Amino acid sequence: MSVGGQLLRIPETAFQIDENGNGGIIIDSGTAVTRLQTDTYEALRTAFVNGTQGLQSTSGVALFDACYDLSSKKSVEVPTVVVSLRGRESVTVAGEELLDSG
Repeated sequence: MSVGGQLLRIPETAFQIDENGNGGIIIDSGTAVTRLQTDTYEALRTAFVNGTQGLQSTSGVALFDACYDLSSKKSVEVPTVVVSLRGRESVTVAGEELLDSG
């Protein structure tokens, strides 16, 4: 995974399924929420928040802890998130796809 072109330090084991069937990752493009292992999510969130410095944070949005008050903005720039899959495939999420004016 990378945020704004910077590769995150996430061990490969974070995405592996253990002998009990726990772990792994599912990318579901049909939902608004992606769930990751806690350490993986925190690395992703920290990198994203670092890439959005200067945007005013907001709170009180259920399930989301990296939310911004964009009501006074006409445009914003946020980092692109890339999830690299096994081999050479990857899923790129452009900044405008990461923000929902809700």
